[in-house]
Amino acid sequence: MSMLQSLGVALFVSLVVSSGLVVALTPPLRGLLRQICPAGAAENFWTRFTVVMLFVAPMLVALLFGLPNRASLDPDMGQLVKQVISATLFGAFATLAGIGWKLASLSK
Repeated sequence: MSMLQSLGVALFVSLVVSSGLVVALTPPLRGLLRQICPAGAAENFWTRFTVVMLFVAPMLVALLFGLPNRASLDPDMGQLVKQVISATLFGAFATLAGIGWKLASLSK
């Protein structure tokens, strides 16, 4: 498998995982931000910031740690998808943990 194909798999998996998270989390996030942020502009900013972070951070982790390096043997598709999913989910978990920690400290 070429590096370009591996990159395509990593981007696709990352976009699918991030899209699912954004669809699931945006409505409750908006509700929470309405309670925390009295101004509508702040709510919009933090919602967009969170959405961007839910796309960028998992993709970055997937590209940095999910792709095989050139020195390693070419992985088969199953192994590559497993590595990319693991890296993407770790990036998503770390992002959600950071966002959740910050929102929990604000909503007290």
